[in-house]
Amino acid sequence: PSKPLIVYEYDASPYCKRVREMVNILDLTVEYRPCPGARQGAFSEKLFKQTGRRTVPFLVDPNKGVEMFDSNTIINYLVDTYGPAREVFDRKALWPVTAEGFAVSTATTTAVLAGMPGAQRQKNARPDNENMQPLEFW
Repeated sequence: PSKPLIVYEYDASPYCKRVREMVNILDLTVEYRPCPGARQGAFSEKLFKQTGRRTVPFLVDPNKGVEMFDSNTIINYLVDTYGPAREVFDRKALWPVTAEGFAVSTATTTAVLAGMPGAQRQKNARPDNENMQPLEFW
């Protein structure tokens, strides 16, 4: 895509992890907008004003004018829109991400063992942290 996709998410969410994994598999350029616990921070407020919900993951594709919730819907959209043609690969190869039960249970276990990263705003976060602009590397 010519413009980066935008994903509202938080690190400990197993559903957000599934979306991040698919983004990595497809090697897409994405701007992540962290919403700690899906309820805190400036990005969460922006998401609520835009959609009336504080549900993550939420994908914005400025290239196609598409916005959507739900990890299954987002994953299918990403594969269908930015993945290889269906006749070129066996979709079963994506099972670690697309098999929701497996992906959610392993991601949840990992998040719990890691102390639920991103589940809430860090107490020592700088006050201006949420107002910073994204970094661009090339």
